[in-house]
Amino acid sequence: RDLIIMISAPIYQRTASEEHALIVDAVKANRDCKPQRQDFVACHASVANKYVMPGNCTGKAIELITCFGESRKNLTANQQKYREQTIEALNKGLNAEALLETMLAK
Repeated sequence: RDLIIMISAPIYQRTASEEHALIVDAVKANRDCKPQRQDFVACHASVANKYVMPGNCTGKAIELITCFGESRKNLTANQQKYREQTIEALNKGLNAEALLETMLAK
C-alpha cells in the first residue's frame, strides 16, 4: 500500500478589516448586480435544474461573479473615500450605516 502523507497548510484567516471590506463590497455588489443575481437565482429555482445538471446555470454564475468583480473595481473617488471611512468605522466597532448609505448614493 502507498502511504499518503498529508501536509496541512495553515488555513488563511481574514483580518477583521478584510472581513469588513468584503462586507462593504458585498453590499455594494448586491445593489449593483441585482439583475444578474436575480437571473442566477431564477435559473437555479427552475424545475428543470432540480433534475438537470446545475451546470446549465454556469453562464449566469459567470455573469454574477464578473459583475461582483466589476462592482468592487468601479468606484468613484467619492465612493472610495466613503468605502474607506465605512471600513474604518466598522474596525472601530462604530455604526457605519450612514457612511455606507452615503457611499452607495454616490
